Amino acid sequence: MNHLELALEKMPQVFSSNKYSRKCKQLGYPEELIRGGYLGKFLHEHCTQVNSRRIWQKSKQEKTSTNIEQAITLLKAEGYKISKQVIDWKEI
Repeated sequence: MNHLELALEKMPQVFSSNKYSRKCKQLGYPEELIRGGYLGKFLHEHCTQVNSRRIWQKSKQEKTSTNIEQAITLLKAEGYKISKQVIDWKEI
């Protein structure tokens, strides 16, 4: 795990970019890279901005088969029917 991921893991669910920057510095992330805009790029890829340009929420999650399976299970429990397109190839 790199410095940016470790700092994000230590942040609360909602946090400011200033707090995140301080945490990265504490963990030894180079200040030249902080000034170079790498923190902002990382935050845009892994978080969502909330109410302000400086407030972030840890909310972006990778799509995993587990999340999809949980969603399907929930919908089926509520009475929905779930379909998936299947294409079969037949030899002619």
